[in-house]
Amino acid sequence: MTKPFVATVVLQLGLHRTSVPGDDTAIIGPHPRGSVRLGACAPLGDITAITPSVAGASGEMISSTGDVNRFPAALLGGRLLRPAQLRKMMRTTVRTALCAGGPSRSW
Repeated sequence: MTKPFVATVVLQLGLHRTSVPGDDTAIIGPHPRGSVRLGACAPLGDITAITPSVAGASGEMISSTGDVNRFPAALLGGRLLRPAQLRKMMRTTVRTALCAGGPSRSW
C-alpha cells in the first residue's frame, strides 16, 4: 500500500483502527483468530499470524468494522472524490462481449 494512500485516505478519514502492515504479521488490538484446514482430514490450523500482503491488495489493509463502515460513507458522501469523479464512478456501463460459450455481459 502506498504512503500517499495512507496519508490521504486513512489519516484524512480518521481511520484509527486501520493498519497497513506490509510484511508484519502482528495485528494491533482485539481481533478474531483465523483458522484453515489444509486437507480434508487435516486438523484446523491457526493462520492468524500470516502476512496479509500474500493476498495482494485484498489483504494488505486491516480495519475494524467501524472503520470499514466509515470508508464507504466518506466515499459516497463526497469526502474523497470531486463530484464529477464520484458521478463517473457511480455510472454503470453494460458491455456485451462474445465469449466461447456465447454472449456474456459484464458491468
